[in-house]
Amino acid sequence: MMEERKDLIKAWRDSEDTFIKTIIQVTSLLIGLAAGFLTQSTSKIFPNSLLYLIYFFVFSASSLLLSMVEFLFSAKANRDQQKNLEAYYTKKTKVVKEPWANLFVKICQFGAFVTFFLAIAFLSFFAVTQTQERLNEQTQQSTTTATAPTTTTTAPAPTTASPPTTASPPTTTTAVGAGSKQ
Repeated sequence: MMEERKDLIKAWRDSEDTFIKTIIQVTSLLIGLAAGFLTQSTSKIFPNSLLYLIYFFVFSASSLLLSMVEFLFSAKANRDQQKNLEAYYTKKTKVVKEPWANLFVKICQFGAFVTFFLAIAFLSFFAVTQTQERLNEQTQQSTTTATAPTTTTTAPAPTTASPPTTASPPTTTTAVGAGSKQ
């Protein structure tokens, strides 16, 4: 029974570590992709969606920071737990206390998850707002071209100064009609 409990505790800790590692990897990937998109893209960022993009970067960075801090507290909690167990087994203490760092591990894990979720949500809001603004812009452009007058005005041809030539008398032609006599 004790062996099974140890296995369950080990599996639980491994899943927590894997969860935090996944958050770190996915957040880093998203930040890299977003930064690459922004620097390489020729499309403009609309003002209505810029705030969502800023929030995405803030929450992504927060998620990364909390994940890293969680690793630090996790290592500290592990060392404290080992010391507490050694004191218990050498009969220096009768009670095994939970390390104070465990509380910070839990807080950081929760914070990393929440900020990661918020970063994904704001990235989605950014994408939707950008798409809506682009569609609105295209609709306005097509409406403007559809209502534009169909006649076009051309500018007069530029005249160039040429030397005077001898003028010949103007010729006139008269149209000969069916009922006219010459």
